[in-house]
Amino acid sequence: MQTKTPYLQKYHNLFISSKDKIKSEWKMFNPNNKDDFASYYIDDTFEYYMGLISGSVKLGDCPVRSNFLYILKEKNVKVEQLFDMCNHYRKVVIEFVYDSNIYSKEILEEVSYLFDENFKAILQYFTNTISEKEQEISYNVKLLNEYKYALDESALISKTDTDGNITYVNDKLCQLCGYSKEELIGKKHSIMKHKDMSSQYFKNLWLELKKNGIFKGIIKNTKKNTESFYIDVTIVKINNSLGDLSEYMSIAYDITILVNTRLEALKAGKAKEYFLSNMSHEIRTPLNAILGFVNLLIDDNVSKKHRKYLDIINSSGKNLLNIINDILDFSKLRDFLISFWTLGVAVAVSATHTALGKRSRISMS
Repeated sequence: MQTKTPYLQKYHNLFISSKDKIKSEWKMFNPNNKDDFASYYIDDTFEYYMGLISGSVKLGDCPVRSNFLYILKEKNVKVEQLFDMCNHYRKVVIEFVYDSNIYSKEILEEVSYLFDENFKAILQYFTNTISEKEQEISYNVKLLNEYKYALDESALISKTDTDGNITYVNDKLCQLCGYSKEELIGKKHSIMKHKDMSSQYFKNLWLELKKNGIFKGIIKNTKKNTESFYIDVTIVKINNSLGDLSEYMSIAYDITILVNTRLEALKAGKAKEYFLSNMSHEIRTPLNAILGFVNLLIDDNVSKKHRKYLDIINSSGKNLLNIINDILDFSKLRDFLISFWTLGVAVAVSATHTALGKRSRISMS
């Protein structure tokens, strides 16, 4: 590779033999005593410039460039500090050239060329990286907005600060509870608390949140017009960039119809069970009396013909009693299956809503 620094190339061996001296001088100018930077990058940077002078390395392939973002983030080096480091290195090289009596206009121009072009390449790399990050951020923001729209259209969303004060509610929640955003923001969720919900339930809710960072459950609330409604809710804690708790987010679904349907089914089942119980008692009592008298007659001295009639009555009565028992058993089994199916639907809906909420939070994180 043809070198663009022929005057410096003449003194390539001099720079190589003076490596320790140049490095030592550079470390003295290192801002904020960034010893980790010196340890990790001074050697590679020196070899890079020697490669530029000899023509074996392409301009811009500086090791600092490839690790640029890592240096800034992990080594706590600011951009202006990195710029100072480069300028200090240039100063060290110029002073070395002057002290070595090889100072000339051509040498100075080549030193300036190397440092200026290299820093331009670093700056271009930094600019391109920033542009890529901006595009990535823009895409993620757009994606988050789409997820937010999907959640707002399907779920009841609210957020609270660390003290439990509401900071955000979506339109769907306001439509359900009847309160406006202005009436809810700044208040606590207890504004919708139903009298059937015990204080201990909410104490356990907060304990669960503090312990595991998530709570899942069913809550009965009261609308502004005093009507009640049920929600299947998942509450998660949200941390800031430092990992500290900043707020809580609630994702809930209206299951009022499902819960009410189940309650009505259970209520109807109890009513039917009560009716069947009374009916069976009313039927069994006279039937048992009939069977009892038949058995008494059978034991008496009756004719063969009459005994045959009594056996038919006894057998038919027992069959009728078994049919009544079978009807009651089937009715109870049917009530159980209905209750089990209703509960299963509730669990399935709750699990589905929870899975959707979890998927959305992961995507947003």
